[in-house]
Amino acid sequence: MNKIVSDVEENEGVTSDDENEDYYDESARQSILVDPEHGPFYTLEDALDQCEPFTTIFLTEGVYTCCIEINKVGIIVEKRDIEKKVYILGNEGPVIRVNIDNDAGS
Repeated sequence: MNKIVSDVEENEGVTSDDENEDYYDESARQSILVDPEHGPFYTLEDALDQCEPFTTIFLTEGVYTCCIEINKVGIIVEKRDIEKKVYILGNEGPVIRVNIDNDAGS
């Protein structure tokens, strides 16, 4: 799993102040599940559209189509079951495009 910022000392150029620690608090991360058969989210696009910043989206086994721009910080997309196969196919252009402004946390 990718970490946003967990150990400030290990990340050069990142300052440690109360505001940054609150912003990157991994205990505040939300998790949501995409399961095309049982929900609560049936498509990856719906999950990406409705999730909050700093959310981990878990995908059940299957093939997902997606063509959406992520404009929220801290989004992680990964498969729920490590031994299962998950494929993400793009409809047009890149599968997922990340577009985060420099001041997204402001």
